[in-house]
Amino acid sequence: IYKVRRLPLPVLRQVVRAVFVANEYPGTMQRLFEWSPDEAIPEFYDDPAVFKSCHAPGVMQDLAVPAWASGPEDFIRKHRAALESPEVTKALPAWIDLTFGVALTGPAAVAAKNVMVPPVDPAAPRATGRIQFFMAPHPPADRRGAVPRLMGPAAGYTMDRQSAVAAAGAGGDTMDK
Repeated sequence: IYKVRRLPLPVLRQVVRAVFVANEYPGTMQRLFEWSPDEAIPEFYDDPAVFKSCHAPGVMQDLAVPAWASGPEDFIRKHRAALESPEVTKALPAWIDLTFGVALTGPAAVAAKNVMVPPVDPAAPRATGRIQFFMAPHPPADRRGAVPRLMGPAAGYTMDRQSAVAAAGAGGDTMDK
């Protein structure tokens, strides 16, 4: 839904559905995040073109930015400034631990109230799409806001082989090669 304005109609009809109805997609950032609040795509931090519709007039309008932004470029500037703020820099290691790391499973997940609820139907597939990449807490940024570059076993920051292979695909790069 995030990039629907940037994809040609033939692609949308092939991938999304044969009868593509543009009005079924959010027209404002507020509605977009109400509909799908999980994440923001990288383009919302660096590419104002993501707001512009490539479709003919009347097919799909540009995505409207919030009232606090004067336009797509201003939205990108303010959104990126928020992402790079000291508050986010400080909170980011905890988010990484909850989403990909040590607080995803085991006692740390229980303490963080981040435990997956098992399916009600025991016959339901167990694959959830959640993969634990890191077995140690993510290091915080230093006083300058820089994250330590040393990653891997020497820093106590590793990925177990099974998770790495599953995540990267057979033959893909892993952090603890």
